[in-house]
Amino acid sequence: MYTALPQTAPLISDMSSLRLIAAATAALAAACAFTASSQAGTKSCNGYSYAGVQTLQPERGLAATITPLRQWTVTSGHVAAWVGVGGAGLGAGGQDEWLQIGIAVLPGGTSEIYYEVTLPGQKTQYTSVQQVTNGESHRVGVVEKAPNAWQAFLDGRAVSPLFTLPGSHASWSPIATSESYDGGVTSCNAYSFRIDQISYSPLTGGWFPAAKMQPFASSAHSVSTLAPNAIVVDRR
Repeated sequence: MYTALPQTAPLISDMSSLRLIAAATAALAAACAFTASSQAGTKSCNGYSYAGVQTLQPERGLAATITPLRQWTVTSGHVAAWVGVGGAGLGAGGQDEWLQIGIAVLPGGTSEIYYEVTLPGQKTQYTSVQQVTNGESHRVGVVEKAPNAWQAFLDGRAVSPLFTLPGSHASWSPIATSESYDGGVTSCNAYSFRIDQISYSPLTGGWFPAAKMQPFASSAHSVSTLAPNAIVVDRR
């Protein structure tokens, strides 16, 4: 069964601030394998919605191949699919921190690879990496290169600096997800992403196919399993 992932970060305010859904691992349901298919809730076009999977425990990295499967419709706000890690850090007040990388689509059809980071006491930084077209596949991931030091990767190369996320080491469970935000306007953004070849790197190192992860979804999403480490997310 696909369940909603608890949120510890504010909702997205605009495209310059894609918000990571910081994972509250202890609040998730018991660990489970992917189910064959699931429909989460009824169609809703208001606010922020999402669907994806999360590792069952803290890891040192997560990677996935993301492919847009059909022409997206983005009337306001944005849609995105990404891999990332985040949670409450050790900065002043324990504010949320995160690093994510993926594909974002804006109204008018502009689509791009981006990475985004929020560091303690700083504003969220959004960086465009390159343009993409519908149907392109890209391998994206985040990895902890040293305790609390994370980096974003695209197609086998580093595209971000090393970012220090205090409190992250052996504490945060990475996620691979899709999201839609209506930009404060009641409108229905639509998309379909395949997120496959999901692999994780445990704290001890190496990379392995993700055979079991915790799925989650909010309303208006259909999530189908292609393989133990592959899903398709639709929002119509």
